[in-house]
Amino acid sequence: MKQISPRPSELSVERSAFSVSLPVLSQLHRATGAFLLLAAACLTNAQAAGIKIVTTTTDLADITRTVAGDLAEVSSITTGREDPHTLTAKPGFIVRARDADVWIRVGMELEIGWEPVILRDARNTRIHVGMPRHIDASDHVIRLEVPTQRVTRDQGDIHPEGNPHYWLDPLNGRLVAATVAERLSALYPEQKSAFEENLRRFERDLDVRMFGAALAGILYSRTKSIWGALAGEIIGTGIIGGLVAYPVAKYFLGSGVGAMFFVVPFLISTAGGSFIAWALYHTPVISFLQEKLGERTK
Repeated sequence: MKQISPRPSELSVERSAFSVSLPVLSQLHRATGAFLLLAAACLTNAQAAGIKIVTTTTDLADITRTVAGDLAEVSSITTGREDPHTLTAKPGFIVRARDADVWIRVGMELEIGWEPVILRDARNTRIHVGMPRHIDASDHVIRLEVPTQRVTRDQGDIHPEGNPHYWLDPLNGRLVAATVAERLSALYPEQKSAFEENLRRFERDLDVRMFGAALAGILYSRTKSIWGALAGEIIGTGIIGGLVAYPVAKYFLGSGVGAMFFVVPFLISTAGGSFIAWALYHTPVISFLQEKLGERTK
């Protein structure tokens, strides 16, 4: 039989169609590659944020969120409206403990009436007392009102290890944050730098409230001058706050930096903030706020 060869016009059409398909395939490959990269990034972020931390109180949850940042999902057993001494273990608490990667308690027997029941029934041996994922926030705090004689529960609501409401002291809040950062860094060493940076940020914010604001208020009341307030802020936060951060970094995080290591960045950030405050002080913004608040400074 005689073979019928395609006409030149048909060949040109086929070739043109094939040539057009190459860039289409290339674009498809690029789109597929971009999708895979995006999926991998989403999976990585999901895994990073997949650390489930359960704390016994809301105060611990706030401190832990500050230290863990976006790397963890933090929840609290209590809501702040209950008496943590007399809380009743509920099924919902047990379920959350079962799914927890890390458990953080106040300690000093504050949760003695309900924590053992929750941990027992959750059957999550990773967060049992004595395990690395069970963190007692009171490990390094300064204890107050520790009984000097033998006490028993028969005497009422008495805590043999001291007052468990230690977190009300800002200094103990700093020590709790350092303990949480240290333990989380040991559990997740790949995120250690993030935990340490979050801890330093927490300490700076705390220093502003403990030292900077206090000294600024004292100097302003004495001098009645904006310069006195700014000097108090810089000295209190930049110098005193920076020096106070040194022992925490040294003894809890094992940092080998010198005592003046934190002073320089604290001074830079505080001086910048003070300059902005000085600039705002000479604008109508402050007067407007004072009028709205009904407060006028002379």
